[in-house]
Amino acid sequence: MIDTASTPQSPPLWPSIGALLIAGWTGGFVGSLLWSPLLGAHAAGSLFGSPGGLAAAALAPALAGALVASAVLPRILQAFCECELGLGAAFVVTLGSSLAALAVTPLVWALFLARGTAIVPGSAMFFVLPQIVSLTVGYQLLKRLAQPVRGARPEGSAPIWPRGERSATSLPATEWNQLLADVRAEVAQILAILARAEPKDVPAWVAEALTGLEALADRVEEALPPDSSARDPQRALAAGIRRLQGALVDLSESAWRGDHRLELPRLRGLDEIEHALAQLESLQSG
Repeated sequence: MIDTASTPQSPPLWPSIGALLIAGWTGGFVGSLLWSPLLGAHAAGSLFGSPGGLAAAALAPALAGALVASAVLPRILQAFCECELGLGAAFVVTLGSSLAALAVTPLVWALFLARGTAIVPGSAMFFVLPQIVSLTVGYQLLKRLAQPVRGARPEGSAPIWPRGERSATSLPATEWNQLLADVRAEVAQILAILARAEPKDVPAWVAEALTGLEALADRVEEALPPDSSARDPQRALAAGIRRLQGALVDLSESAWRGDHRLELPRLRGLDEIEHALAQLESLQSG
């Protein structure tokens, strides 16, 4: 009865079921503790004496349990599967689950009575079927209301350093050296092209260069250097590339005013890139 196929944005099935179970059991237990003192023998007799009182006696514990469960569910769900749920949405999920279980219980009684089967209050059917229906409704609501935690790494994606945990294998020295060479070659090629470009052509060349630098900065940030001592200059190298991108944007906007070639050696980010590359290459040679 529970749909096991989830969209990429949907919370995974079994962690969600576990979160719903724990939250539901907690809400049911605490809800019972909250309502038991209010329903003494005299009060219980007056409640069960009228249809409205009977409905109130059934719905009040469900509402109290849903309130408690809605406070617990977001924390458990985030711990189990890195999905977040607002308190309002959590209340909708838990109340919907409780009402679904409450609604199916009379159907179970009617089924037993229709077949002439002796009704045993402790029968597993009176617990299992409402629980299955409750979990089914709860999970369907979660699929629509829960969202991945902002900033959480998607399942199956490669770890990113330094933001993520350093769990992947470091690059071999040859690949790391090739990455540094690519940075130096890319920057030199951009400067050479802009040095030959006419002022009217600078914006087009800069737009193309920005795309290449963006990909290069991403490669530098995501790479895992062979030596952990390279972390600081690696960050500096990526930051230098980002600064160079900003300097090129400014250059493209002002190229028509004069000779842009005079600005090329003084572009922001070039000194940072050169200094970081020198440090990283020194670490590799050492």
